[in-house]
Amino acid sequence: MSRFLASAAIALAPINILAARALAQPLPCPTTFFDGEFNVGDWEEIVFHVDGNGGTASSTQELSGGNPDRYRRVVHSINPAQSPGTPDTCLYVFHRSRLSTYDPHLQGAIASIDFAIDSKQLDLPFPTSSGHGFSIALRQNGSVYFVAAPLIAQETEWTHKSATALNAESFTSFDAQGHPDFSQSGLPIEFGFRTANCNLGSTPYTITDGYDNWSVTLHAPRTGRVLFEDAVTPVRVAAGPRVSVIARSRTDGARHAVDASDDGSYYLPQLAPGDYDIVARYELPLRYIYSYPRWPRVVWQPFDLSTSPDLTVSADGTINPCPMDILFPWPAILLHGRIGGSNPGPSQMTDLAAWLAIARPRDLSTSPRFGIIPIAPDMGSGNYYSFENALEANHLSAITGLFPSQTRLRVLGYSQGGLVARILLESSTVLPPARIERVVQAGTPNHGSCLASFYPGTGLTESDLDSFNSVWTHSYGVPFFQIAGAGSCMFPPCTFGHCNSDRVVDSDSVFFLGQVPGADYTVFEMMTLQGVTHFDSQRGLLHDPSSINEIARLLSRP
Repeated sequence: MSRFLASAAIALAPINILAARALAQPLPCPTTFFDGEFNVGDWEEIVFHVDGNGGTASSTQELSGGNPDRYRRVVHSINPAQSPGTPDTCLYVFHRSRLSTYDPHLQGAIASIDFAIDSKQLDLPFPTSSGHGFSIALRQNGSVYFVAAPLIAQETEWTHKSATALNAESFTSFDAQGHPDFSQSGLPIEFGFRTANCNLGSTPYTITDGYDNWSVTLHAPRTGRVLFEDAVTPVRVAAGPRVSVIARSRTDGARHAVDASDDGSYYLPQLAPGDYDIVARYELPLRYIYSYPRWPRVVWQPFDLSTSPDLTVSADGTINPCPMDILFPWPAILLHGRIGGSNPGPSQMTDLAAWLAIARPRDLSTSPRFGIIPIAPDMGSGNYYSFENALEANHLSAITGLFPSQTRLRVLGYSQGGLVARILLESSTVLPPARIERVVQAGTPNHGSCLASFYPGTGLTESDLDSFNSVWTHSYGVPFFQIAGAGSCMFPPCTFGHCNSDRVVDSDSVFFLGQVPGADYTVFEMMTLQGVTHFDSQRGLLHDPSSINEIARLLSRP
């Protein structure tokens, strides 16, 4: 017989392999701790409560005579009662398995526990109605908890005893208020069993029982959480988007969908044996996003390149892994640039946002999935100052209201939108720098546009930006990433003696951010994309596949 068996921890790799961080190591559920040998070094005997005159306890490992072979022999010597006829002298002993500790915070909440053990009375002759009172016991945060109604080790032959469907309320304690904490936030739990005897009479007694095949089976709630990539912050809030989790059977394609609750948790329904892929569906309320025929309001997560199933249900109902947490990356605010004609500014983001959200499943064998929750407010027309005013007055409160207060957002600023992001860092009363995780600038004229002379009054000449840069100088620790198009010599005003222009903004202007006098901007990455233009429908910064891929990478990288 195996000395000690426990379900091995199984590493749950990040479901989104590019944007998520590894979570804790969830166990299969149910998880079973078992011992049929009781090696001395694997167990500890702790007297945790004494009434009246008390007594003593001792335990040994016996090499034969168990069910079968080795077992644990427990001796209680109980002193006389202080008041005969009243059980005022009692001894309670916690037998702790040193190899059976479970951490709910790392391994998941516990819904219920099954306990089983074989027992036998060894002291004969002794009244057949007597024996140790015993039950499952556990220790958490220094307090020992046990099931009050005992089983009795009174049979003279090995007898299997069990208790099932025990929840936190099934346990009591002498020295703690309430019950153990089986939730995800609970402290580590050490498992074992307790033995106890009391004396009603004036004569001391000794009673010896044997124990074998101890087991504790933990049933996790069939739940997981939908979280942001910090693996702590739940995606869903009461006034926010709708989140569903879908288990898709690889056997028959059946889809089993459940809604996440307001704290981001979901309860997985009973599933037939087989392999499943798990995906979360995140639906943005239309009133919070720009409405456009191709605009994605649904974000799917995860999509990964692994061909292995995300979840397996065995014939006996064991789920592996259980529970399963799903990670969404942070949301991103996409700030558009100057517009022309009748198209609103957010329409510039259509191709990029669709790629970020992946509104429909697609072949990812050559194009890995970068995950972002895209939100593109319509800031109207005008210059970067009017854009920022519109953003602050009409959109930011609604956008931040979608998410818990600890959610950090990412910002993409395209063209003038990148200047809006700079103003936002210093002036916003709704979205402080502490809630902005990073800023990505694409084609932002940090030192003006080479075509500004053709459009007087836009505020985009080099002189205009010198004035701008003298005012907006602080990033408050928010990192910047920059992309510039290059390779165009079509318009002489944009050549500056070289061909590093996207036809509207020179790359030197984009990268000027790190040279602003007296500024504290830290640029972590600067990238020049050859042949990419500012706004062309095929090769523009927000349409060219290579540019979109790089913007997605910078927005979604951990």
